[in-house]
Amino acid sequence: MFRKILASVLCLMLALAMPLSSFAATDVTARIIPGDEIAAAEETVANVLGSLIFHVIADEEGAMKLALESTSGEIVSAAMSMDENGFFVSSPLLGDRTLYFDLDDIAAAMTQIMKQQGMSDEEIAQFQQAMGSMTMPTNFLTAQEMDEDELEAMLLNDPAMVKFIESIEKKTVVTEGSFTDAAHNPATVKTEVTMDSSDIALLMDAEIYNQFYASFAQSAGMNADEMAAKVKELLNQMDINYNIVAYTAGEDDVCAAEMDMTIKGELTVEVADKNGKTSTQTANLDMVSKMTLNVLTNGDVDTCTIAADMTNNGTGSDDLKTMKLDAVVDINDEADTYGINGVMKVNDDPLSFKGALTEGENDAVKGWLALLADSQQLTFTVDANEADETQNVLVSILMRENATDIVEPTWSDKPMMSIALQIKDVETPAELTALKAATPETAMQLLKMSETELNDELEAISTDAMSALFAGMSNLPPELLSLMMTEGN
Repeated sequence: MFRKILASVLCLMLALAMPLSSFAATDVTARIIPGDEIAAAEETVANVLGSLIFHVIADEEGAMKLALESTSGEIVSAAMSMDENGFFVSSPLLGDRTLYFDLDDIAAAMTQIMKQQGMSDEEIAQFQQAMGSMTMPTNFLTAQEMDEDELEAMLLNDPAMVKFIESIEKKTVVTEGSFTDAAHNPATVKTEVTMDSSDIALLMDAEIYNQFYASFAQSAGMNADEMAAKVKELLNQMDINYNIVAYTAGEDDVCAAEMDMTIKGELTVEVADKNGKTSTQTANLDMVSKMTLNVLTNGDVDTCTIAADMTNNGTGSDDLKTMKLDAVVDINDEADTYGINGVMKVNDDPLSFKGALTEGENDAVKGWLALLADSQQLTFTVDANEADETQNVLVSILMRENATDIVEPTWSDKPMMSIALQIKDVETPAELTALKAATPETAMQLLKMSETELNDELEAISTDAMSALFAGMSNLPPELLSLMMTEGN
């Protein structure tokens, strides 16, 4: 049971690190509906926004087509897909061309431009690091397509991951008994485990994490093994203690949990610049965090109380010194209702939040969520349903000034604007099918061309783009076309 839970947690951690992708070709259209105030103050703008349609189609492999349309037809569109080294682009603006941009080529071209503009070495290094983090290792691209059991099997077939799990199992203490507290439901099992820096260091040898950090290693001028060794070196300088205590009724029903973490240490690391010159950088870590979760059942309602505190006294931590969260979530499975109420403080600046959600038949959902900060309440309402295999979602945005407490919206409140979404499964469009068949060798790589070749190709692309733009402009809303012609004169 413990291995299953731990493997599921690791799967979740990896899923959060991966880009989202849908399991089928999904068509999403969005319309902006201006509120009454905008319509009254800016009638032309309201008419234009009301006539435009934003269209996104994503397939199961992460390829995506984006289009701006009107009720008359498509105005402009582009399709994109990505492999582990770069991305493909096609569009009517490009004629019949499919372009491929290697991330290394982009980084080199942008670095040259930044140098020509006199930007500092530090700014260039930050850009190169950001570009390096954009690469997606092959293992992670493959893992996206796995179901939970396949991903779990891959993790448990990794000797380093198995070693990590076995290390945690040895430290886990399970006690059966009666654990009662007024704050949570009675529990029969108490599970305790403590992790430290050496446990976390074991993960650095896991293949999938090694592949994940390979992208960061490239931007730092290292290979994956060198990056893993550098992370281990830093972990050895940290004193990490992560204590978890879980109370359950049997093995599955969570009654309460407590998590405490401390991270302390004086870090010293040698950093090499682009010329190979090394310098020593130091940092002081001193962070303490604690989170508690209690589940208390009253009739059909499960009330989950969450409290979290974090204090950061390390050097260079002026942006985030303290964070505190207090939240209450009410879940009524019988009535299919959910409520949330709480406040989060970051450096003593409070953000209050409150909301409620109700599920109905045929995947119908209605609810609201409000945020309150600096005497302004921002409220989002949602009204969703499914009809003829199409999900219809209406999200409205309301604003209230001079607010002291969160007030639930009523039928009489007028939204500042709304966004209407329609979501349905469709056949993969031809543009995305063509992109999946493209390779870097068959696509056009502008950044690998000579200056003469590039100028000639850009001139040809410009001609095709102008033709496509003129065709698309014929589908512009009349108000927008008239406004553009007026501005042009």
